[in-house]
Amino acid sequence: MSNKQDLINQIVELLTAGAGVELYGPSSKVVTVADRKLAESKSVEFLESKLLQLKHEQIRIAAVNSPEVQQLQEARRRDHEEFVRDTEWSKIFRTVLPGNKIVVDNQANRAAIEGWLHPHESLTQAVFAKARPRKINKCFRFSFVRMASVKMKLTGR
Repeated sequence: MSNKQDLINQIVELLTAGAGVELYGPSSKVVTVADRKLAESKSVEFLESKLLQLKHEQIRIAAVNSPEVQQLQEARRRDHEEFVRDTEWSKIFRTVLPGNKIVVDNQANRAAIEGWLHPHESLTQAVFAKARPRKINKCFRFSFVRMASVKMKLTGR
């Protein structure tokens, strides 16, 4: 068997194993006689470069599918969700309410606000603003601070 035929066989093996799916699409897992003939018409250098490309792709796929990488990706996703949620809480607790008040950031207020959410809703300042007029007027559990006292604490006056 020639070196060219070995290269073609290795390429076919990698393709049928799925190494070419991201590069060439799902149909690359099926190698036809016409595909082999086309490969035979290519130069050894071209086949070597394609083989190297497929080997790199196979390594990349193995790395992406490894448990360690999946755990890292899941941890990043959770960290991002936590960051977004903390950002939304920060926006909510900086929202000035009628009477120049803001809601104090504490567990009771957080629990009450989370209780307003429908199952399909995420915590956002927009959801808080939409629910605020009808919910806050009925809810006396909130701890409020007047904006003037917050400004005095911030400016030291």
